Amino acid sequence: LADNASAAAPSWQMDWTARLNGNARLAEELDLMKHGIRADRGTISFTSIAPDEKLFDLDNVKRAFLDRMSVEGNVLLNYGYAKGYKPLMDYLLRYMDHKGVDLKGKDILITNGFTEGFDIVLSALSRPGGSVICENPTHHTALKNLKLHGFDITGIAMERDGIHLGELE
Repeated sequence: LADNASAAAPSWQMDWTARLNGNARLAEELDLMKHGIRADRGTISFTSIAPDEKLFDLDNVKRAFLDRMSVEGNVLLNYGYAKGYKPLMDYLLRYMDHKGVDLKGKDILITNGFTEGFDIVLSALSRPGGSVICENPTHHTALKNLKLHGFDITGIAMERDGIHLGELE
């Protein structure tokens, strides 16, 4: 019966690649990691900012997670506050207030990292024909996101002590 049922079922395939918009195609084209482009030996690569996993203190991460689980239980595993983990946000606001930061009219949004945060900022700031100046070299994902948001990018060379001020002017 199973063989007959599968033979009778209509067969169709979805060409997902054909459904991609121009922005998705450009993102794929700009993704150096997917295309296997690697930096030459001895070069500092800006294609990824992932740290060496050996730098993570796994024992303290486990301890911190178990501490929070003992306080919050299953609630910790649920979706939570849309702008980020509320106890962390409250802690950061107290910390900044203690350091003298003027928090009047300010807010915090916790993201999953640089790429998400930068994309949110660019989504809010981008407009047709926008321009940006950045250090050259700079982080590849920053360049990729700037291009995806339509910014015209001007890279300014770096000198031993920072950005080339003459070129910046």
